[in-house]
Amino acid sequence: MVARFRNGFTTSSGHRRHALHVACLAGLLAAPSVVFAVCPANLGASSYSTPIQDGGSTCVYTADPVSVTVSGHSSTGLVNVTGNTTVNGVLTITDTNGDNSRGILVSGSGVANFLKDVTVNKPSGLNNATPIEKAGTGTLTFQGNVFATSNTGAPSNLVNTRDGVRNNAGTSDYLNNLNITSQGGTRSGLYVGAGTVNVGGNLTLDFQSTFYATRSLAALWSQGGTTTVTGTSTITTVAASASMPAVMVQSSQVNLNGLTNITSAGAGSAAVDVRTGGIAQFNASGNSIIASGATGIGIQLRGNGAFSSGTGLTVDAQGTSFNYLGATGTTTLTGVTATTAPMVWNADATSVATFTGTGGHFKGASQLASGGQLTVNLSSNALWEATAASSMTLLDLQSGATLDASLLASLPVTGNLTNAGGVVSLARTDATPTNLLDLAGTYTANGGTLALNTLLNDASTSVSDVLRVSSTALGGAPTIITVVADADSTPAFTTGKGILLVQVTGGAASSAAGAFALPGGYLDAGTTRYELVRDAEDGNWYLRSVAAGQLTVSKQVNVPAGAAAFSGTINFTVACTNPTANFSGNIPVSGNSGAAPAILVASGSTCTVSEQLPTAPAGYSWAEPVYTQAGVIPADAAATASIVNTLVKSGGSGGNTDTIQPVPTLGQWGMIFLSTLMALFGFGMSTRRRVG
Repeated sequence: MVARFRNGFTTSSGHRRHALHVACLAGLLAAPSVVFAVCPANLGASSYSTPIQDGGSTCVYTADPVSVTVSGHSSTGLVNVTGNTTVNGVLTITDTNGDNSRGILVSGSGVANFLKDVTVNKPSGLNNATPIEKAGTGTLTFQGNVFATSNTGAPSNLVNTRDGVRNNAGTSDYLNNLNITSQGGTRSGLYVGAGTVNVGGNLTLDFQSTFYATRSLAALWSQGGTTTVTGTSTITTVAASASMPAVMVQSSQVNLNGLTNITSAGAGSAAVDVRTGGIAQFNASGNSIIASGATGIGIQLRGNGAFSSGTGLTVDAQGTSFNYLGATGTTTLTGVTATTAPMVWNADATSVATFTGTGGHFKGASQLASGGQLTVNLSSNALWEATAASSMTLLDLQSGATLDASLLASLPVTGNLTNAGGVVSLARTDATPTNLLDLAGTYTANGGTLALNTLLNDASTSVSDVLRVSSTALGGAPTIITVVADADSTPAFTTGKGILLVQVTGGAASSAAGAFALPGGYLDAGTTRYELVRDAEDGNWYLRSVAAGQLTVSKQVNVPAGAAAFSGTINFTVACTNPTANFSGNIPVSGNSGAAPAILVASGSTCTVSEQLPTAPAGYSWAEPVYTQAGVIPADAAATASIVNTLVKSGGSGGNTDTIQPVPTLGQWGMIFLSTLMALFGFGMSTRRRVG
């Protein structure tokens, strides 16, 4: 069987499919032939069955509505503007077999003005070129809504469409909404090769491609000029390969100023692909970018391509949220949510890229190929939940930004980490004290926090989350280690070097002194006090116990005979050295006695008590307190400071500063009593001698 096609190709049935493809490509390359003619004889007609053209003249179509219906017209625009054309009414163009034809073609210096809604419907065609095309230096203006559809009936890889709407030069103004449905073998939905395209209302783009699926094309394909959308942009694309993003911007600028929602459903495809010379600005807040296909990419940057978005961008991808291919420059975003892709950041060996996230929530891993550079700056309480082994050049945590390293029992990270006011947490989502953050790089302390779960027993049975690093550096203030004591802790004095918290694999020479500290300088748990020690031999940081004692402040009030027993509350402050510490509390006194709870203090401490006495009863005042001689709190033992206050008749003196001393022993009280008796006996003998 031999088949002959319109384009002149003859083939057997075995080669029919190949001939169809050749015919399609030939149609794509064919330039539209311009048929010059004067205006139609009847400019007030409501319908036309042949293309309407101005032939370089000025033509005003006055009917409302106006329809143009043809069945394919090769290489000729159904509305061909080379002069000056105005259509006053609602215009509907239908090309039932749009073989290499344009619905509206404005070329040269032509000027076209459509005052009301325009619909261009091209349901099928072997090479269904494009519903609307702008070429030349002229202008194209739509004052109503525009609906451009092509190949919507039966999308097939045997049917191809060049573009839904195409702008190769000049200016196209869509003052209201632009709606494009471009399917079948589609190259793009909206193609801007040069010039300016302005959409004053909403842009809705429904795009599907099969014939061109292996080509590097896009639903919104910007290769030149400037495209601006004032209203909402909704771009949905289905592609058969990873080569077709939903939005591709190269050597041009795309400004989507209204709420933007982009969905790319192709396997491995990028929702947004910004290439060299491209600038993509999504300026509204709350934008959404979805790459729902397997291994889909949310935002892909190449060369010096630049992407920006208003706050609250959501990137919902199945492969990678931010992908860098030979990328340079910095991407700065605020309030991003990127939590679905297994990879948050991925940079190849030729990229030198920086991502700066202010606030936001990120979940997944980071990957950097050997030879590339990737810096991730997180600030303003941004949260990154690391879910797998990761690599980057530098992770910089600032102003409360958190790296959650608790989702894995062991998290390997290659690269440097600077904590400049952020939080590195091995305890955020997992309370077991066995997590390891293994950093093959330098940890630089410049403030911030390291949060660890720790089982506080003696050193032989204790276990803790551990930060393991190659080396440490002190860039400013130390990182404060907050230890969350495990519920099964039984605090005890440590043996050996203590409980390991930070391991420095490079040894003592790679471990900066002062890089870490405990809040307040120590940790009290039960009756045990721990200090953080940098070991001089290995450079690791350990919790080590220090001897401690308990101090109880007791109070007694002496009341003169005949006065009612005193009841009230006496406030006190205990100030101790070794280390310097202050404790405050109160002692309820009832029936002239009371005691404060025990206070844990370091051994060898010297403490003083400052009292704030209540107002004495009417007619009385407080005398100087009674206390014993100064002494030092013993190690790991109990001590009691006993203070006696006395009420005296008004006019007595008072005081409120006492030095804590050991309470006299029973033997000491006996000696005091014996001395008193002997003094009284001596006084009596002296009296008798004088009398005699």
